[in-house]
Amino acid sequence: MKLALAPATDYAVAFTPEEHSMTEWVADDHARGRAAPVVPPQVRPATADDVPAIVAVVNENARLGHLLPRTPDNIRASLDAWLVAEVDGRVVGIGSLVAMNPRLVEVRSLAVLPAYRKFGIGALIVGGLVDEARALD
Repeated sequence: MKLALAPATDYAVAFTPEEHSMTEWVADDHARGRAAPVVPPQVRPATADDVPAIVAVVNENARLGHLLPRTPDNIRASLDAWLVAEVDGRVVGIGSLVAMNPRLVEVRSLAVLPAYRKFGIGALIVGGLVDEARALD
């Protein structure tokens, strides 16, 4: 495992080689920017295979000061509560629910990679989370 200090932060993040490559494509997308997705984003429940991508999206947004950093173990522990948005097979947005009590849930860790913002992906994730919350009733 490689230990890296994230820029402009005071927290350390441990990356596996696969997670490290995810952070590289996050930075690459951010640097190059993206045109509007040709295929509509697909919002779906997260799987164990999505953990490195979720961590990359969370930690990119943490670096920007929008979210608190999360570890892969933290994501795995609550994986059933996560939705991801995919564009061309890449996770570009994430969101989760946390139960506050039996009748109240809260949206947590809603984020979209900077290069994919302004295309309505966040709204699609929120819509999916609302559907999930209503299904809990």
